[in-house]
Amino acid sequence: MAYVIFSAVSTLVYCIPAGWLWGNHGFLLKLGAVDIAGSSGVHLCGAASALVAAKLVGPRLGRYDQGEDPLPMGSPTYAILGTFMLWWGWLAFNCGR
Repeated sequence: MAYVIFSAVSTLVYCIPAGWLWGNHGFLLKLGAVDIAGSSGVHLCGAASALVAAKLVGPRLGRYDQGEDPLPMGSPTYAILGTFMLWWGWLAFNCGR
């Protein structure tokens, strides 16, 4: 339920920088901002959402109980698969545009 609420709020908040960038009334548009494939608005909202979420959630409890050594990687196969999925999605989106 928290994810649904967070997504809904993020969707509503996204309208603000989208209006700044693409609306005829948008001050960023009037300043001459060029937004390629929506990257500015998307990354602005994503960064702000991540900052708020990190502040609300706080640090992971017990993360440094056994020292400050890095945690072992969960699954290299999934890490590589996720990288290729992100890469393919980015490539398909930007080339299909």
